[in-house]
Amino acid sequence: MPASKNSSDESTRTLVTREAIEFAKTLVGGAAKQFGEILADLGAYWRYKNFLNLRDKVADIHRKRKFEGKPTPIPPRYALPLIEKASMEDEPQLQDMWAGLIANFQDPRKRLNPRKIYFEILSEFEPLDTAILLFLAENRSTINEDDEKGQLLNAELLAEKLECDSEEVKLALSNLFRLGCIIDSWEQTIDGIEKGFSGNRVNNPSSSFRASYFGLTLVDACSVT
Repeated sequence: MPASKNSSDESTRTLVTREAIEFAKTLVGGAAKQFGEILADLGAYWRYKNFLNLRDKVADIHRKRKFEGKPTPIPPRYALPLIEKASMEDEPQLQDMWAGLIANFQDPRKRLNPRKIYFEILSEFEPLDTAILLFLAENRSTINEDDEKGQLLNAELLAEKLECDSEEVKLALSNLFRLGCIIDSWEQTIDGIEKGFSGNRVNNPSSSFRASYFGLTLVDACSVT
């Protein structure tokens, strides 16, 4: 490979690394130097690129909210796991959730307290998990009404609404349930008494899935509206 090509690649990597470090500095305020060094040690070029995509999304939210240059620094104990996990994500919808979470942490008007559990859960999401949870959260009132009418939102109906394979939906529902983001609100009648069902039966046509309290809290924490 020509020397000029190697030089060009190295220059690009250096620029991307420098820009990623500058974004890290905006997140952590006074701990900028240390976190810049930590980010430099992440090493993988694609992680820097993911991080810069995330930076652009966060900056866009800041502009729309009109508080550019005035973000609240994120405490170091939260900033490091956030940087490590957010830089691993390259799927656009999940990047949007990470960007919303960061912007909300930094928005002085939101007063959203950082929680490591948010980072852990988001890093476990697949794209379909995200689509299902957002659908359940966005349609929460309609879902409640449908349940009262006896129209259950089971795996098959979710697959139809999201236009995807039902087996993939079942796997996604299982993961969301494992992460505490959804509940199965199917009710069974025993001796004339209706009792809620707290398990997760993705194959049960009588199941009706909805976002849990934690799932709704997570969505709200990542929302930019």
